[in-house]
Amino acid sequence: MEIEDPEEKKSSVELINSESDNTGIIIASTVSWTLGYFVLRRLLPGKTAEYSCRLITLMHGLVASMVGLSQCFLNENPFEHPDWITNDKQNLLLIFSLGYFIFDLTWCSYNRTETGLMIVHHIYSIYTLKSLLSKGYSGAQACCSIGCMEITNPLLQLRWFIRSEGYHKTMTFLLVEVFFFILFFIFRLIVGSYILITVFFEKNDTDFKIATVSLYFISVMFMIQIIKYATLKYTSKGQCAISQIELATERVT
Repeated sequence: MEIEDPEEKKSSVELINSESDNTGIIIASTVSWTLGYFVLRRLLPGKTAEYSCRLITLMHGLVASMVGLSQCFLNENPFEHPDWITNDKQNLLLIFSLGYFIFDLTWCSYNRTETGLMIVHHIYSIYTLKSLLSKGYSGAQACCSIGCMEITNPLLQLRWFIRSEGYHKTMTFLLVEVFFFILFFIFRLIVGSYILITVFFEKNDTDFKIATVSLYFISVMFMIQIIKYATLKYTSKGQCAISQIELATERVT
């Protein structure tokens, strides 16, 4: 990827901000996710509302992880070039994810299905994505980060679907769950720590650094919940412990 001259970058960003307003596209993205949800509700009348919502989440996770991770392997490390102009592909992914998070935050808030930590995660993700779209640069870093964060999401949804169908005591469920734990640790903590350190060593904006720290902290909190759940499930015995495990499972998902 060609490295932009700082002055050229500045004029390009001004051009993006003056000639391109993403508000309409963001609204269209949010409406598309919402319509997709209601189509699934109509096609799957025998399933719960959460079932349809998680299918939407699965779709977002698959697309965002594949497209996002592709931006991690450019000609040079994107985290060493925070001044790279956001290209069309990256811009579309940011809008794609922003529309999803707005839909999902609305759905979760209305149905009260998620913890406070997840709500905070969604709100901050929306704020960060909107800020990145307004800037017009650092899109490669942002998309790569989205890919790393979303790569575990399809496994999380698959785990929920298997459990909802009553197969939570099968080897398939166990493998999916353990694989999810391992990938979450690798991408959210190991890769996440690398991203955090690199962002602070390069000349990134202060707000980009704050966003990176905040999302990393949220990942750590999620990891703590997962460790508590795994410890409870795989070390406790008795009917009482089994009851506690189910409660912990609900909080993790």
